[in-house]
Amino acid sequence: MSAVVRSRLKYAFAAAAIAAVGFFIFGAGGSGDGDLSFVGELSPKGLLMLAVPALLIILMYRGVHLIVALMGAGSVGIALGLVTGLLPFERLLVVDMDNFVVSGVLVEGIQSLIDIAIFAMLLMGLVNLLDKGGFFEWLINACASYTKDARSSELMVALIDIILCLLTVANSVAIVMEGPIAKKLLVEKHHIAPDRSANILDAVSCAGMCLIPYGFAPLLTFMFAGGSGAPVNFSVNEMVLYSFHGWGLAVVMLFSMITGWGRTFSTPAAGESAQA
Repeated sequence: MSAVVRSRLKYAFAAAAIAAVGFFIFGAGGSGDGDLSFVGELSPKGLLMLAVPALLIILMYRGVHLIVALMGAGSVGIALGLVTGLLPFERLLVVDMDNFVVSGVLVEGIQSLIDIAIFAMLLMGLVNLLDKGGFFEWLINACASYTKDARSSELMVALIDIILCLLTVANSVAIVMEGPIAKKLLVEKHHIAPDRSANILDAVSCAGMCLIPYGFAPLLTFMFAGGSGAPVNFSVNEMVLYSFHGWGLAVVMLFSMITGWGRTFSTPAAGESAQA
């Protein structure tokens, strides 16, 4: 996991740089019409919570176990929220002895993951059935003429990733379903490093989720915009055009797969053979 985080930062920072330039050029170009009184209710203290994902990235980069890093960063986030007043202490854990009901932030966090956990178990069962039934082997053999080298294989994995995102509108589903294909095609056939395979699956699907108008990311952003009190005089399709991080990530990954930037192999011999 730490190898994935280390190798992924260069793609993320490159996409962030492209997004920053895009927002610098096209940002603040609106008319500003409408009631903007809600701006006065916002607090810059919320920016302090950016320390939580930053801490998580640092811990993962240093090789801390995933579960330990998540629990550590989450604990720091709760403490930071309590200290800054962003999280009222009485919201942390609420015990209603009269009705025998327990609620609060901790309980809500656990409950929100139950659906995901059950869905993940069912999805893994489906993926295993496809694997044991020979579907993945059939698909890899069908694409054999288009996956003769590392570059074409990575592009094929990215294409399948995009198709799955279009069909499922969920990058986590696309990653889990295509994971065995990427492993067989990239890691086992062309000896591409597992972290490179993981980066292609994740980054391409994240770019797709930013650029598919009916995906959850644009729809969720549109919903947040509508609930903020600001005037919403644009459509989801127009919003996708200005999703500079999604476009930046797509450009970076396409450039990386075509040129081989960031591509590593599981063994030096495999890398030398692929280059030859």
